[in-house]
Amino acid sequence: MKSKPYKVLIIDDSAADRRIYRRFLLGQQRFELEVFEAETAEDGLKAFAKLIPDCVILDYRLPDLDGLAVLDALQERAAADHTKRRVPVIFVTGKPEALLLSEAYRRGVAKYISKDTITSASILDAVADALESN
Repeated sequence: MKSKPYKVLIIDDSAADRRIYRRFLLGQQRFELEVFEAETAEDGLKAFAKLIPDCVILDYRLPDLDGLAVLDALQERAAADHTKRRVPVIFVTGKPEALLLSEAYRRGVAKYISKDTITSASILDAVADALESN
């Protein structure tokens, strides 16, 4: 019997970045994945509530909310879900700041990746760790 594919939600206002992450994720052979995308925090939160994904890739700089506010909202929605399971969030930003990253980890982010040094391996490893730990 075939298992259901894992759902990964990408919340990033850059269409180019979403396309790159999608290509990385769908090009791997380790997991069967369905990849969903949102361009804004609002759209991402709606998609999250509808899908209850297995993993979220979240950009810090979004046009309507910053990544920390979105992270808080995602955690609240996951806690309100009847399964009570925590959805791992992978935080990506082009401007990493020590205080920002410290706060993101304090609020429950699973992993951080800098957009400046992102590779297919770093995304795939982060998603694999998130899926295997959940």
